[in-house]
Amino acid sequence: PMTKGCCCWTWRGKGSLRIDYANLEWLGELALGPQLFSDDGATWSDQPFLPPAPGQPVLEIALEAAEINLGRGGTARNFKADLSTGTGLMALENAEADWFGGRLGGRVSLSNADGSVFLSGRVSGQGADLAALDRAVRGSSAFSGTAGASISLEGTGKSRRELVASLAGGGELTAADLTISGLDSTAFARVLGAADREDFKIETDAVASLVDGLMAGGSMQAEALRLPFTLTGGVMRFAGTGISDEYAELSGDARVDLIGLRLQSDWRLAFEPGVEAIAGGDPSVVFGLGGLLVDPAVSIDAGQLTNYLSMRAFERERRKVELLQAGVVEKQRLRREIALLNERAAQREAAEAARLAAEEAARIAAEEAARQAEEEAARRAEEEAARRAEEEIRRTAEEKAAAQRAAEEAARQAAEEAARQSRELNAPDVIERRPLPDPLANPPSAIEGDTRQITIPELRFDDLPGVEDPIRSLIDGSN
Repeated sequence: PMTKGCCCWTWRGKGSLRIDYANLEWLGELALGPQLFSDDGATWSDQPFLPPAPGQPVLEIALEAAEINLGRGGTARNFKADLSTGTGLMALENAEADWFGGRLGGRVSLSNADGSVFLSGRVSGQGADLAALDRAVRGSSAFSGTAGASISLEGTGKSRRELVASLAGGGELTAADLTISGLDSTAFARVLGAADREDFKIETDAVASLVDGLMAGGSMQAEALRLPFTLTGGVMRFAGTGISDEYAELSGDARVDLIGLRLQSDWRLAFEPGVEAIAGGDPSVVFGLGGLLVDPAVSIDAGQLTNYLSMRAFERERRKVELLQAGVVEKQRLRREIALLNERAAQREAAEAARLAAEEAARIAAEEAARQAEEEAARRAEEEAARRAEEEIRRTAEEKAAAQRAAEEAARQAAEEAARQSRELNAPDVIERRPLPDPLANPPSAIEGDTRQITIPELRFDDLPGVEDPIRSLIDGSN
């Protein structure tokens, strides 16, 4: 149907439309009008938007396209959306499409009021092939995994450049099963090995070149990465994000200027030093990405890592000196210990020698004492033997003398007995018994000169029964 306005007729309609190819820029021209000057891919056009042409149709169409060109966003397939148009108006609601192996959806609207354009949109995507998306933007890829996004924005301006410069909003970019090529988190041990070479000079440029060479061929992986951002004045700002593994941590921030389509980003790769940790040392390197968004240049700031390596080299030298000093101290201690042990050994040897000498002296003294005791015993034995011999000789002599005296006594007694018997033989048989004479009144003196003889009568034992003559017994015994 058609309705007539104040100046012209307006077409109105509803329906559905299925086409093989659509172009987002062409749909935008429904609100912006035809763009006589296209962008060069690196900058936005300053050409002012034209006021909307009157009499534009008012349509509500269920649009389907096998393929849609999203401009710098690449190409999507199986596109569906509810398209609304009017004078200076274009809106896509409930849009969805297959995009780099994932799904893309959202809404976007443009309204043109007398050359002043207002843009509003909300876009979300998930499951996109991150490597394919990166190649579509930059022509090459250092990433792999699946990407997602959630973005809301709005802006107003009288040209494309002014519109982009006014964009504000925010959102989040995500990545899952992320792999970053050319960033080797395990390179720290090789960095230390190279820095320990005698010919390596620990200088910032040399360390940066070393890191650059060691990063090639490596990769860093993470299960997930979340990049929240804010959008203000056409500039996306990412802060406070990062990933880590057991070897290193990657963190940083980024600034994407949508006006100039430029990227400025610094990412700090901090290695986990483990046993090589040094107080105050920061074994980290900063990768700077700067330049055009489609082809940023990469720079390496190895200042912190250089400082760490210098501190480590100093610590190594200090430890060497300490080890040398410890070695000297240990040698001195060992020398003192050996001297003490030798002294103690000498003392033990001296004590042992003294003990042996004392034992030897005691042995010699004991032997001397034993010898002297033996000699004394021998001397005493000899003296005892001599004494006994003398006693034996004396006893023998005494016995001989006694025997001689006995013999002489016996001979004397025998002689006396013989004399007695002789007298008896000559004497009368009858014993004359006479009375004893009276004692003399003045007995004779026994002094010398007194020759008076006293006759003692002879005893006759034969006349005494049971009494033997002792003299005869001696005589008989001697015979």
